[in-house]
Amino acid sequence: MARKNKTQKQQLPRPIRRLSLIKCLAEIVTAERDEFERYIGKAWYDLQKSGNLQVGDKMVFKLVNPPSTLMINIIKKECLS
Repeated sequence: MARKNKTQKQQLPRPIRRLSLIKCLAEIVTAERDEFERYIGKAWYDLQKSGNLQVGDKMVFKLVNPPSTLMINIIKKECLS
């Protein structure tokens, strides 16, 4: 039973505490030839270099400011096993 007058703490499971999460904001660019064609600009190449992406890494994409900004989260493979 929780005490009402004392601050409670939630402990995270060990696998979650060990996660190596890399976050990156990427600008979504509209192509000049087609207004419906979009791509991630230079941020993608910077992310590949700085994030040291490996086969097996998990990526989660989320639009944070549609349609101009994409949040990319990378969970490293070694943290998932």
